[in-house]
Amino acid sequence: MRPWAPLLAVGLLAACAEIEDVPEQGALPSSMDALVGGSGPDQFWQPATDLGVPRDRALPPPDLAPQDAAPGWTPDAGCRPNTRLAQCVICNANGVPERPVDDGTCPDFECGDALAYARRMDGDVEICVRIEREPQANHCAALGVCHSDAASFCGEPVETEVARADGPCAAFTGCEGLAAPQPQGAAGQPCNGVGTCQPDGTCSAPAGCERFADAHTLCGAGTENGQGYCDVFIQVGRTSCADYCPRWGGVCLQAWGERNDTCETNGGRGCGDNADDQICRCSLP
Repeated sequence: MRPWAPLLAVGLLAACAEIEDVPEQGALPSSMDALVGGSGPDQFWQPATDLGVPRDRALPPPDLAPQDAAPGWTPDAGCRPNTRLAQCVICNANGVPERPVDDGTCPDFECGDALAYARRMDGDVEICVRIEREPQANHCAALGVCHSDAASFCGEPVETEVARADGPCAAFTGCEGLAAPQPQGAAGQPCNGVGTCQPDGTCSAPAGCERFADAHTLCGAGTENGQGYCDVFIQVGRTSCADYCPRWGGVCLQAWGERNDTCETNGGRGCGDNADDQICRCSLP
């Protein structure tokens, strides 16, 4: 007998003993249920469709919230990283389903012009508004869900007032479709009785001087220390500027005599001096 024969016999007996513990054909260890591949119970196992991906990355977390799961998606379905799973669902690099940055299979919608202008009425005043839309960048409204209509995808239009025709010099043209409003060329035109329209759309005289309906002439207007005033030439019988100005809601700031029934002043007077005709500087209320 050769000297190594007993050792060979012992090895064969040990191998036969291990074979008796092998599971029946088709059975897998309990730690490997529903998995394929691998060489032992301590090996990471993967679904058959995700071979080569560690098991802890191949399946999405079991605690996915309903809004984070695609319709029909279950944690047992498997998730191959960086692949598309369904409409508006991809599997990210960590093996978790998420909404893609966009999905070309979703329907598209015509949102019209992103920027336009239109006229509106604010009470009795005409205004111009800029209308802006900001369509969604992503056709997916949520995970597994496309935007279903134009209102959802295009967003609500936002209107911003950009011009207002609320004064004698503040008219505008344009403000239709893509045409922005432009100040109307009213510079130099009379306004507020004694003023003229300025290039910036304002009037050189404050509004309100027209209230002095019984004045012979509106001589001028202005603002002093933040207070608007009107200079009026009056011929209303013998009276004082101190009595005249309050009739129209103001107070006398200064008084003058007049020259030749014109707005030319002829020496200063006191607000309480009575005269048949004079020039009064009355404040505006």
